[in-house]
Amino acid sequence: MGLAHRALAALREGSGAEIGAALRTHGADVSRDAHEVFLHGTKNKWRDRPAVVDPEFWPFIEAHVRTLLPTAQLWPGITTDKARYYHREACRRVEIADYRMNDGRHSYAVRKMRQGIDPYLIAMNLGHKDATMVHKVYGKYRPRAEDRRRLVEGGR
Repeated sequence: MGLAHRALAALREGSGAEIGAALRTHGADVSRDAHEVFLHGTKNKWRDRPAVVDPEFWPFIEAHVRTLLPTAQLWPGITTDKARYYHREACRRVEIADYRMNDGRHSYAVRKMRQGIDPYLIAMNLGHKDATMVHKVYGKYRPRAEDRRRLVEGGR
């Protein structure tokens, strides 16, 4: 898997971006200082949004963006089918079964809920109109007492 595919996976997993919106991004959509990528969504008007990328995923995007002109398409030649193929290959290599590309959106939302991030902010990153779906689907993943205790104890 090349640099572009790794960066695309990092964008999807690190921001909850759907593949269609991720594939439409250009260099001008990337805010390197803010660690954000403006996603051009489909389906409805609120799917167009800036998405914050988690810090641990940003270096992959940053490395890829540095290789391109500012107005260049970020993923030239990568189609949804090609992205799915490389996703399945990566999962196969690390022996992960049954992890669909779209599951990255769910993983993102669960991580953010566990971190205590405002559900409205999670919804914005996912391209949802409001936080209703986030509460309904991911509300059970809000921080538990043991999560708060670990935070107070310094992550132990």
